Amino acid sequence: DEQVGLAHRRLSIIALSVAGRQPMTNETGTIWLVFNGEIYNYLELRECLLANGHTFSSDSDSEVIIHLYEEEGIGCLEKMRGMFGFALYDSEKKRVYLARDRFGEKPLYFHQSAEGVWFASEIKALFADPLVPREADPAAADLFLWLTYIPAPLTGFKGIEKLPSGHFAEIDVERGSMKCQEYWQPQSTSNHSNLPLAMEEVCSMLEESVSDCLLADVPVGAFLSGGIDSTLIVALASRLKKEPIQTFSVRFEDEGVDESPYSRMAAKHFGTDHREFVAKADIVNVLPRLVYHYDVPFGDEAAVPLFHLSQMAREHVKVVLTGEGADEIFGGYNNRYRGHQLMSRYRAWSWPALRKWLNRLAQLGSSKPLSQPMISLLRAACEERRPTWWLYVVMINGERRQLAHSIYSDDFRGNLEDDTAEKIIEQRLWRSNSGGAVNEAMRVDFVTTLSDRLLLKTDIATMCHALEARCPFLHPGLAEYALGLSDRMKVTWRENKLLLRKAFKDLIPKEILNRKKMGFRVPVEDWLANDLKEMARDILLDTQASQRGYFKPGAVEDLLLHQPVERARGRLLWRLLMLELWHRTFIDSPPSPPN
Repeated sequence: DEQVGLAHRRLSIIALSVAGRQPMTNETGTIWLVFNGEIYNYLELRECLLANGHTFSSDSDSEVIIHLYEEEGIGCLEKMRGMFGFALYDSEKKRVYLARDRFGEKPLYFHQSAEGVWFASEIKALFADPLVPREADPAAADLFLWLTYIPAPLTGFKGIEKLPSGHFAEIDVERGSMKCQEYWQPQSTSNHSNLPLAMEEVCSMLEESVSDCLLADVPVGAFLSGGIDSTLIVALASRLKKEPIQTFSVRFEDEGVDESPYSRMAAKHFGTDHREFVAKADIVNVLPRLVYHYDVPFGDEAAVPLFHLSQMAREHVKVVLTGEGADEIFGGYNNRYRGHQLMSRYRAWSWPALRKWLNRLAQLGSSKPLSQPMISLLRAACEERRPTWWLYVVMINGERRQLAHSIYSDDFRGNLEDDTAEKIIEQRLWRSNSGGAVNEAMRVDFVTTLSDRLLLKTDIATMCHALEARCPFLHPGLAEYALGLSDRMKVTWRENKLLLRKAFKDLIPKEILNRKKMGFRVPVEDWLANDLKEMARDILLDTQASQRGYFKPGAVEDLLLHQPVERARGRLLWRLLMLELWHRTFIDSPPSPPN
């Protein structure tokens, strides 16, 4: 209408007919919706709405949101189980509501100025209007260089924000005002330590979630790495489906990082229709494409094989199930969770002599044979004003932060606020009731790396190939239940994911059940020493890059000259390359798809 415009491009998954097209409206044309995602419990909600007298013109889950809003107002968010980013316009109230799912599986960006509010699921769409500025945000660049991602609400662009997971925004159309509000944060719902009961509950809830995620009017497959999480999803999906499920995995030539023997083992065990992608990426040509699709500076190198894996999967299916989220609710990162337990216990001690000794050890710094993460952690632990959850952030990111800051120019460093990340995370944890050191660390992962790195990585790598990824572990009830369980039911000194391993020990092969976590280990150092060597030098040493003012003269060249490329420096060079490519793609000129 005169004040609001909505547009949508559809990837049809449920209700494939033209009746499911958007923008979608109610019977009276007073409520309009554009929606990205899936509502897994839409059939259950639809039955309740029909019983209350609502009429439907399609079989789409999108229309359920409209009628649920008519019934509940924006409180409808509490009843929806799924992944989504949507904009809903109530023309009678002159309100636009923007909303994102609880975990942040689907993105939503916005820009607000005196002229109005722009919003989209991709930042590129905002730049279709020249009124939306394209200016780099130095604070976001700093966070990217040591976190490898940018935490919401920052994006890398000044004046463009990302709606955090579990939030909605209300726009008063007539006044042009906008306010954001959190509607969900994981809260403990179990609070018990009865392991047999917890195993039974988790089995039931996860199977229900997998069943929900299999709901589609198009072919559904699964990513299968051969780890516990993806194997478990495939096991349950195979039990629920009559026909063999299609599975897809990556095979690396380096046996040290290759998990394909385990994925083949799982595929054979469950009788899946299995395909492998051999990771021989044309990395020089792939990088510009990745930068264009991700919109924001993004430093997780596993996006490269995932990009190719998604491309292969899309030739056969339109939806894939993934194992994302299991580590953050069941304790998958054993070493760092145990490290946080130790630091939390240290904080609780009141031994002056021990504190004095550790403080001296921290001040010695790199002159002693201590790892940089340990030095950073000791220094943080000795700062009494810091909350315990900040110790965890320092522990997993301290080395990257120290290395990045060592190459910053004085001007760049002088304009940064040291506590930007701390303020962002603290705001997201304001209602958190941790229930133990492990749960505290998992909650930090939950509201930061899961939403802003892992789920973003998966969503973009799949959706740029018109493939939808679904995460059965991210069932709200399951997540809240698991986070409420005691620490010792998830992480011990010998084992991680204790509850999952015990609950499903009879379902998946013991070779997979008992193996250590590997994750997507990508050979960045090899790329920088070979395929990317010339490209990295040409781009990072170019005058265009050096004049941005981020780094000391000669600092980046020193990094490039350091041979062989060791892990920490290689990862920093990767992030520097991604940041400079992002500047050239989005800041220096209007973004356009690479050839």
